[in-house]
Order: sequence, then C-alpha cells, then structure tokens
Amino acid sequence: MILATKHIQMLWISLWLVVTAIALFTRPLMPIDETRYLSVAWDMWLTKNFLVPHLNGEIYSHKPPLLFWLINLGWGIFGVNEWWPRIVAPAFGLANLFLTSKLAHELWPKPSSSWVHLMSPLILFGGFFWVVFTTLTMFDMILTTFSLFGLIGLVRAWRSDSYFGFIIVGFGIGLGLLTKGPVILLHILPAALLAPFWGKYLQGNPVGPGLFHWLIGLLIAVFIGATIGLSWAVPASIAGGEAYSNAIFWDQSAGRMVSSFAHSRQWWWYLTAIPILLLPWVIWPTLWRAFRKIFQNRLLEEGGIRFCLSCFAPTLIIFSLISGKQLHYLLPEFPLLAIVFARILESENINRSVH
Repeated sequence: MILATKHIQMLWISLWLVVTAIALFTRPLMPIDETRYLSVAWDMWLTKNFLVPHLNGEIYSHKPPLLFWLINLGWGIFGVNEWWPRIVAPAFGLANLFLTSKLAHELWPKPSSSWVHLMSPLILFGGFFWVVFTTLTMFDMILTTFSLFGLIGLVRAWRSDSYFGFIIVGFGIGLGLLTKGPVILLHILPAALLAPFWGKYLQGNPVGPGLFHWLIGLLIAVFIGATIGLSWAVPASIAGGEAYSNAIFWDQSAGRMVSSFAHSRQWWWYLTAIPILLLPWVIWPTLWRAFRKIFQNRLLEEGGIRFCLSCFAPTLIIFSLISGKQLHYLLPEFPLLAIVFARILESENINRSVH
C-alpha cells in the first residue's frame, strides 16, 4: 500500500509538472489579472515598500499583499525573472493535491478507505476548471491552500481533546486574510458552526468536544487569525492613509457583499455555471450511476460526506447572495467535491465487489 501511495503521488506531481510546463512555455501572462498582479509586485520591488501595495505609483487596495510578498521573495533569491511569479500560485496548486488527500484521510482514517485519499486529488486535477486555474497567477489557488489547512484543523480539533487543531484553524484563517481578506471565513466558519451536523458521524464515531470547549476553540482560532491579519492591516492602514484604511477594512469585504462595484450578477448565476465547471466528471456515466445509489449506500449518514456538504452548500448559498460573482471564487470548494466524488465511486466499487 505504501508503494502504491508513492506511485500515485508521483503521478500527481508528474501531471502537475507537465501542465505547468506547458503553460509556462506556450502562453504569455494573461491580461487583465496576471499582468496587473505582476505589475503590483514589480512596483513593490522597485520602491521597496512592502507594507502598502502600489500599481503604477498609485495605492492598490484591491488585494492583501501575500502574493506580492512571495513574488518579491523569489526575486530576492533568484533575481528578477518572469518564471518565478508564474510558478508561485501553481506551487500552491500542487500543495492542494496533497492537502486534499490529507483532508480525505482525516475524514476517513481507516486503511480500508485509502482509495478516497489517493483518488480525490486525481479527480480534482482531472477537472477542466481546476487544471486551468492551477496555472494562473491569481489569489484563489493560494486561498484554497489555507482553506484546506483550516478545514483539516477543524477535523483534528473535533477528534482531539486539545486546542492544537484550533491553532491550525487560526493559522489557516490568518494566512487566508493576508491572501484575499475576510473571504477566508466563508470557506471555514460554516463547517465550524455546523459541527454537530457532521462531527458525531465521523468514522470511528468520535464523541467530540463539548459545546463550550468547541466555541472557546473557535474564538481562539479567530483571534489567532485576526492577529495575523491585523499585524499587517493596522500598520498598512496607518501608512496608506484614511482612504486606504477604508478600502481594506470595508470596501473590499462588507462593501463588496452589499453592493459589488464589479462582477455583479444574478443570485442563480453559480447554479448555471457549476455543471460546466465540473466537466468532464458531470458527463461521466459511471459517476452518475454511483450518484443514483447515494441513499441506498447510506452515504449521507457518513461524517465525511456531511462535513464536505457543510463546507460546500452554505458557501455556495452565501456566494450566491453576494452581489459580486466570479467563477474562481468557488475554487476552494472543489477539493471537497472531489472528495465526495471519490467516496461515492469507492462505495459503488465496494458494492460491486460484494455482489
């Protein structure tokens, strides 16, 4: 089994290398997003102002600085080049394959469920939407890494009597804040608040912490995350002035939810887009046959499935109600769908072997 795991992990890495290399050598930086973000990083490199991002000399308040910091870190090590900025986000895409497998293992820790751990990253990487965004220099692939990090911490916090899992959640929230702002909370907190729905159904039937312990742990996690985020946001707001302070504390979070200044679409827009984003799996007959037996196989009684649904469904509803919508906003939810698909397919294979 260990040998098979290493072989499959090498397959993930090989596929990632091929796709990343093809993108690196066959296409230029894509306007508007990739060229804009590289310009912000370049401005940061020229001015050595690592606190407040700028674009063409003007303060850039649309995104936090973590991506720009990482680009500048690579330039400081390797010298200024084009290839480093283009592999920062894809490197997080590779990490997400391993984190997806790790989350699946946390949800189904028994060796008999190893198929889910091994196949969910392949299902994830086999999706057209995911493989395209893996190669793009954008924030959402990095955000997905910290979202998965936080979700793994949640499962560990439920299984453990210690607060260590909540510390993991806190770092996931904090680094997510530095990546794309408060939106990280929409990817982690719904599952945390719905813990009674999934926790007691996890494999091994863990009792879990009491309500008081759980709420205190969540407060600790949010405090850690807020401390990490504010360690940049507070000095940056002072250095950037009142307009910049308003932008990073309001306009780019709550203001965008109430009335988006861009990408405003109808509430049902994601529902029409998701089937396309799930290609080619949405047209795979084997997966559809397995889906038809989801109640027969009692999969909705499993804590792992319930956990993934507790992450995906509330986040989809919230994003549908928010004014601004873009396809890549849902990217952090796709590892959860891949895990669900892998578990459904595993259940169907087990059913066939039994009969």
